[in-house]
Amino acid sequence: MLSEIEKVTLGALFHDIGKFYQRAEGIYKKHTEFSEEFIRREVSDDLKRIFSLSNEEVDQIAELCGKHHNKLKKDEIDEKIVQKADRLSSGMDRISFEKEEEEDIRNKGGIYKTLLPIFCEISKTKFINQIAELSGKIGYRFKPLNVENCYPQDVTQPDYPQDERKKDYSSLFSNFKEEIKKIPSSGDFNFKYEALKTLLTKYLWCVPSNTYAGKGKISLPDISLADHLTSTAAIATALKAYHEKEGYDNLGDSEAEKLILLSLDFSGIQKFIFQKSKETKKWGAKILRARSFVVSLALESVIRKFIREFKVNISVNVVNAGGKSILILPNYSDSRKRIEELRRNLTEKLLRNFFGEVKIKIAYVTLSESDLELQKFQKKLEELHRAETEERFKLFRKEDLENSVFSNYASDVSSSGGICPICGVRPVAKTKFRDEKICELCKYLIERGEKLPKSKGVKVSFSSSKWEPIPNIDVLSEITEEVLDNLKEDESVYSFGWDEFQGAPIKDIENYVPVIEEIKEDWKKNLVSKCYEGESINFKKSGIPKNFCHIALESLEENNGVVRGKPFLAVLKSDVDRLGYIF
Repeated sequence: MLSEIEKVTLGALFHDIGKFYQRAEGIYKKHTEFSEEFIRREVSDDLKRIFSLSNEEVDQIAELCGKHHNKLKKDEIDEKIVQKADRLSSGMDRISFEKEEEEDIRNKGGIYKTLLPIFCEISKTKFINQIAELSGKIGYRFKPLNVENCYPQDVTQPDYPQDERKKDYSSLFSNFKEEIKKIPSSGDFNFKYEALKTLLTKYLWCVPSNTYAGKGKISLPDISLADHLTSTAAIATALKAYHEKEGYDNLGDSEAEKLILLSLDFSGIQKFIFQKSKETKKWGAKILRARSFVVSLALESVIRKFIREFKVNISVNVVNAGGKSILILPNYSDSRKRIEELRRNLTEKLLRNFFGEVKIKIAYVTLSESDLELQKFQKKLEELHRAETEERFKLFRKEDLENSVFSNYASDVSSSGGICPICGVRPVAKTKFRDEKICELCKYLIERGEKLPKSKGVKVSFSSSKWEPIPNIDVLSEITEEVLDNLKEDESVYSFGWDEFQGAPIKDIENYVPVIEEIKEDWKKNLVSKCYEGESINFKKSGIPKNFCHIALESLEENNGVVRGKPFLAVLKSDVDRLGYIF
């Protein structure tokens, strides 16, 4: 059984799914009717199985979808919240929506417009008419998300005719429905929501949310339906949670500050990921690979602490990339106190487990509903950016250090036998790891870094971990039914790669690693052996990941018994100045 908040989350997540259904079917009727029909007819059994829903609960979610453009009764509170979230997410007035939609469908064939790439709108001065001219010329075909389909293409009618568009829509819709069946019934709401979000991203990333325009207006189909659905779910969830706790008296007040826009940002990530080994070159690539990956999961762990504290769900996480996350939270009367307690708790754990190497930066601004209008929201983002900048200079407060976490550091180092030769920070463990004394965390990272290149996913437990906020991670060679069917509360499985949906949320990871091929030359065998510092390497067997030293040796050449060249690695790093400002 779902909570009232979770039902609102799903109603908001599927509120415009009828646009997808409508275009796949090619039938002209209101998309709200299609949204309701989708829940009742197309995925009713799947939702019952996944979320253990009753027929009544399915009906409630279907009505939330079907009524989001209706004139609502006074007691239809949840319907009003979904309707409000839809309007706030779209940032536009939809008073004459249905008439415009019908006219656009019948007279202009607008439902099969392609998504306009955001790159078309990068301009110092926006000339809206010129940008609009690109719509219908450059875009994305209606294909599932993968590395082949994600590049903009010529989508003019001769190259991408209407019949082909309809066929692609129908294929997307059919595959989307089939893959919903793969989501298991085990695990908590957050796991299942993220699995649904993965499917929406995979199939609706290229589907425009907006394909219509009123008289005298220009329609830019530049927001995907996947983004619109997930942002609507975030706003609806936060609003529902706010009113459940604070009451419904101000439901219609658009100026009351009911929401919080909060950013979470790890500071010191680059230093943590790329820090050099202090005394040994062993396991360098494995450590680098694991550090990069666990930072993303550490952020997931922090996000879950916030959603537990604010009694919402993972839908409120609207951005999660590059060690930074943005959440939309309810602004309870005691929200400031909750945030400060979480900050203090996280800082204490980061100091204890990482000795100040990694810090957490938490910044936030309060929002009213009217602040989510496009022009006002831009100002709120600027306000949030200023708050983030201020936080950069006060990552540690005096009270964080009052109970010093370093009080037993010297004795711990002395009793254990020294400092870890890899990180140069933590005391070594009492037992050796492969004939080397290293710390427990570096051992943890090496073991996971070894397995990641050949893995298909990970199982993560977000409950208490020895290395908080890094969660407990089990690397999976395969994602089996047994793994998915035995998920517990506060656990998740993440799969790697967009080609095949395995019933679990997808987490992007760059896990390609070059491997050793058969080595025949004696001179190369001798040099490569030195790279692995005594590790036993079978040069006739391929498939073992190369380390950095081995990769560097590829620059050497042998000629008449003389080896020439220098075994150096080259690193190419590019950056675009003020990219955030440009977008």
